[in-house]
Amino acid sequence: MRTRIFLTLTFGIVAVAVLVPTPNALPALVPATIHTVGSCGFFEHIQQAIDAAATGDDTEIRVQKDSTYVENLDVPPTFSSGSITLTGGWECSFLSRDDDPSNTTIDGGGAGSTLTVRLDGGSFTIMGFTITNGLAERGGGIHIMPFGDSVTIIEDVRIVGNRAEDTDRAYGGGLTADLNGGERVEVDNVRIRNNQASSPTAVYGGGLYIASNGSSEFLIEDSEIDENTAESALGGIFGPGMDLSVAQTSSGLVVNTNVVDNTAIGDNVPASGAYFKTNGSADLTVERWGMVFNSSTGVSAGPQLTIFSEGDSTFRMSDSGIAWGEGGVRATSRDSAVLHLVNLTVADTIAGIDLIQYSGSVLTLYNTIAFGNDSNLTTSGTIDTGSNLIGVDPLFLNSEGLDYHLRSGSPAENAGDNNPPGGLGSTDFDGNPRIKDGVVDIGMFEGIAEIFHDGFESGNTSAWSDTVP
Repeated sequence: MRTRIFLTLTFGIVAVAVLVPTPNALPALVPATIHTVGSCGFFEHIQQAIDAAATGDDTEIRVQKDSTYVENLDVPPTFSSGSITLTGGWECSFLSRDDDPSNTTIDGGGAGSTLTVRLDGGSFTIMGFTITNGLAERGGGIHIMPFGDSVTIIEDVRIVGNRAEDTDRAYGGGLTADLNGGERVEVDNVRIRNNQASSPTAVYGGGLYIASNGSSEFLIEDSEIDENTAESALGGIFGPGMDLSVAQTSSGLVVNTNVVDNTAIGDNVPASGAYFKTNGSADLTVERWGMVFNSSTGVSAGPQLTIFSEGDSTFRMSDSGIAWGEGGVRATSRDSAVLHLVNLTVADTIAGIDLIQYSGSVLTLYNTIAFGNDSNLTTSGTIDTGSNLIGVDPLFLNSEGLDYHLRSGSPAENAGDNNPPGGLGSTDFDGNPRIKDGVVDIGMFEGIAEIFHDGFESGNTSAWSDTVP
């Protein structure tokens, strides 16, 4: 059986990790070439197997588990077609594997990025590894800098304990992706934890940094970015958790991802959790996103999330929540940019929602709860708002326990706009259908919390809640 780790979330913080077994079937088409690495394998080192992968072929590299490989891996630009699939967790027979990433470790030895991907076409996939102890200016753990129309997939990977350091600027202590053409990067079920980025000048993403230009694309899903730090004595800190810069005609999608307990160390902090910037004709969509406990040690901490949209770009965030931090969300639109915020819950922060709109741009806020913040909503410019619940008690189930579901009698129930600018999300934060009783609810969750979540008559006691609304 293949075991995959999913995060069970109450809101934006991990409540428990649940192991969900899924079938471990081999692909329908077996790769033309299989390389094995480890004491039972053909190669001693992973890099040897990468170097042996022939351009144009489909190569699978199987790495033996319960081992640490001290290497600085490089997927070179000479690989321009075909595919390389690098998988960890293999038994000595190389016939079965466990994809738990803690079983197989690649250690960069503090001598550069632990993994650098520079392929010029084709695809590279890495699955089932812990990436640690890398040290570089950009992407201490993984640095993706591909060319051509290549695809890079990072799946079921832990990126832990890496550093980005430089006297000029530092980028993405755990993961950096520099995309400039038609490349695509996918980050799926990845935990980016306890990485660091530091520079006296500026820091862009303590855990994750993506610069997407040209017509490139990226996807971040089912991932956790937590306990990373970014430090700068003099310069700006653009997200100790993550920094996304999306420009030209590129696009990005972030879904089912959480940024938790990251820390900025310095006095110039535009964002204490995540910083998103869109420019040109780029498009960035964020759905089912959670942020909590992100903070700064400095005197001028920014909000947990800062959004800055300019040019002709489009940004949309829906079905998401921000709580328990120094700030909530600050969103700015200028030029001809369009920025939509739909079905958010922003609660229990110092500064809740701060919206700034410049002439010519569009900024909308719909179906959103702002409650329990020192300042729930401030605006500048012309903001299109509708069906929001600002400063009115929405009757959260247990805000002190980070449970922002709605109790019976909530004024947010069936009180939203079914056709907000930018449209509704397909599901709420929990993944449930967005409209339950004909009219959408306000906030990140749909429906009233119930004692029996699946209905009493079903008899499925595993889904019962012991919390009475």
